[in-house]
Amino acid sequence: TFTTPIVEEVKPERVEFVIDKNPAEIAKEIKGKNVPWIAQWLVDNAPNSAAKAIAEKIVDRITDYDKRGVPMTVVIRNGANRPRGAYGSSKISWGSEGIKFRVTFNGVDAKGKADRLTGTTYETIMHELLHVATQPQLYLLPESAPEVKELQRLLDLVNKKIVADIAANVDHPFIRMMQRQKAASPKAWKKFGPMKNVHEILTWGLTDPEYQSYISQIQVTPQQSAFTKFVDVLRKLLGLDPKYQTALEQVAMVAEELISEPGVNVAAVAERAGTFLGTRVGPQQKGAPSET
Repeated sequence: TFTTPIVEEVKPERVEFVIDKNPAEIAKEIKGKNVPWIAQWLVDNAPNSAAKAIAEKIVDRITDYDKRGVPMTVVIRNGANRPRGAYGSSKISWGSEGIKFRVTFNGVDAKGKADRLTGTTYETIMHELLHVATQPQLYLLPESAPEVKELQRLLDLVNKKIVADIAANVDHPFIRMMQRQKAASPKAWKKFGPMKNVHEILTWGLTDPEYQSYISQIQVTPQQSAFTKFVDVLRKLLGLDPKYQTALEQVAMVAEELISEPGVNVAAVAERAGTFLGTRVGPQQKGAPSET
C-alpha cells in the first residue's frame, strides 16, 4: 500500500515585533515587576526568532547589571499621569554614586483600558530595554570608539537619505510618516525618532518594522559579510540579499558588538569615565574592552 506522507504546514514568521496580547493585558503582567523579569518576559513572548535573539542579548546584559547591583527601576504611569509625546522612556544617570536606570512606560487610561497613549506593547518594551542594555557604552565611550563612530556614520548616511526621499516624495510607509512629522514640526522634525542620535538609530533599527524595511534598502557595501546569528536571523526574516550589506545589517552588527561585550568591560568603560556600574571593577581590570 502507498501512504501519502503527512507534511506539516510551516507557517511563516511574522516580521513585526507584535504579539497577540492587548496592551492593557501586558500592563497587568509587568505591573510591579523588575527590569530583569521584564527582560525575560521579552524572551518568553518573542513573536519571531529575530526578536528572541535580541531579547536574549538584552537578558544577558541586564542579568549582569543585576548581579553587579546596578539600581534599575520601572515605573508605569496610568490615567492623567501619562506624558504625551512618548510611549515610554529610559533614563540613565551616573556620577559619584554610580550608574542608575529608570524605565517608564505609559499604562492604561483611568478606566483601565488601553488607548492611544498606552505604551505597554512588545515593541515599546523592547525599545526601552535596548536603551538600558546599550546606554552605558554609547554615553560613556569616547566619540572615537569604533562602535560609536560606525553608528554615527550610519546615522548621517541614513538621515541624508531620509531628507532626499522626503523631498522626492518616495512612496514608503516610513517616509510618509516622516512627511507627517515634518508638517507637524517643521523646525524640529530632523530630531524626531531614529533621526535624533545614535541611541535611537540602534533601537529603532532593531524594533520598528517600517524603519527596518526602509533602511534595509539602503546599500552600504557590495561585500558579503560573515554574519553572526544575531544579524543572520534578521537577514533571513526580512529576506535580505546576503550579497549586499545594508544599513540595517550594519546597525544590527554594531548592536551585537555592544550588547555582547562582557559586563566587566562595560564596567571598565564606566570607571574610565569617572563613575561605576554597580560593583567596582578596580584598577587591575581597567584595560580597554576586548575586540574581536
